[in-house]
Amino acid sequence: MIDARPESGRLPPRRYAGVRRMSPELYQTQDDAETFEGLPEGMTHWDVFALLDRAATPMGFSRVEIDTLRVLFKFSQPQDWRPGSRPVVWPSNETLMIELGLSRTALKYRLRCVASKGLIAFRDSPTGKRFGHRDHQGALILTACFGIDLSPTARRLEECERASARHEMERGLRRELRRRRTIAVKAVRQALEAVWEFDLEVDTCPFEDGLAGLPEVSDPWTPLGVLSACVMAAEALRARAEAEVKAALDAASASSRLGQSVNRGVVHPEDLDPVGSPIGPDIQITTDLIIDKSNYRNAALRSERRPAGSPSPSPDPSRRGIADGVAGKGDGNSGRHGHGVDYISRSMALKLMPETMRAFMVEAGVEPRGASWVNLVEVAYWHLSDIGISESAWQQACAAMGRNGAAVAVFIIAAKRDEIRKPDRYLRSMAYRAEAGDLQLHRSAWGILRGGAAEHGHA
Repeated sequence: MIDARPESGRLPPRRYAGVRRMSPELYQTQDDAETFEGLPEGMTHWDVFALLDRAATPMGFSRVEIDTLRVLFKFSQPQDWRPGSRPVVWPSNETLMIELGLSRTALKYRLRCVASKGLIAFRDSPTGKRFGHRDHQGALILTACFGIDLSPTARRLEECERASARHEMERGLRRELRRRRTIAVKAVRQALEAVWEFDLEVDTCPFEDGLAGLPEVSDPWTPLGVLSACVMAAEALRARAEAEVKAALDAASASSRLGQSVNRGVVHPEDLDPVGSPIGPDIQITTDLIIDKSNYRNAALRSERRPAGSPSPSPDPSRRGIADGVAGKGDGNSGRHGHGVDYISRSMALKLMPETMRAFMVEAGVEPRGASWVNLVEVAYWHLSDIGISESAWQQACAAMGRNGAAVAVFIIAAKRDEIRKPDRYLRSMAYRAEAGDLQLHRSAWGILRGGAAEHGHA
């Protein structure tokens, strides 16, 4: 018989199939699982997972590992974490592959990584399969449970709490250091602006070089030592710059040159803008403009103030034909105050409409010659923002002169766009005049169509 052993007398290492390859970390997790004595009073297993989730970044747990723990925790029950029991779960590989979206090889690697970080332990059965049983009260029968043991996570609660608190403290310290750096850098730039504004005798090169030499700290993982050194350098640079600029200003304040510069108004209000805008920040008005209506002869307002039982005044003869002649026509309320929309035909409204609106109508599949008033109103509505008219102004115009009248008013404003600075306010003014009975849209339309809008007055 031939001896196949080498000269050293030792057989080559063998690999046994079906046996888990252990490591020092896996042995440690098994020891931690054996010492499990239950969770603290009032804590559930989901509280444990929430603490692990918060401490994932400082503890070095990846998000995929935390997600794996979340899936495993779903198979556990509260009574499994009580003293005398062990949180052992036995989901099959197929179930975990579906839950985590992994292949079998990737799942095995993922579970081994989680176990190597001391979060789970393997409780293997003689056959290598995972299974378990519970009694009639739902408690685990530990002698008949084999799978993945989650109890090592409870051993790391205190470590996770300390890591989470330290991480939050470091984040707050980083925010404070970045805030101090930003304040110091802006103060140096303000000092340089003062030097250039008043033409002071100060050498700005050291300060500009100092700003350029500050290290970049935009990375959230910048070491605290580098960030702290950057803040100290920026604050020291700020102290030197402000000291030199203040000294130069004190020295130049008595000179006539600085006094004359200030008297000539070199310091403008917009120069005090903290962002340095040459025209100042824009202020957007979010409330409706209040229009003075004292000059409008509002018949409705006068009727409300008229004492009870007093006869109503007779209408102006010059306006009676307009108010009475169009009653009952149009879109329902167009003839209430006689604003003249019923004297405007659809063909006239189409002629008032700008070319862009006609092109929009054609693109929408509506032939302009066959367009109805409904189509015209829709076209006017969809072009309000292009003209500069708000939704509230449109609704006010519809209430005062009807939808047809509001559409004609929008066409008139679009035709006179170059002459109107505030289209939204202009439409509101037309609505107020319609309520007072002073609006005559047909005259404005006729003037525009004849090419003499400036000679025929305004709407």
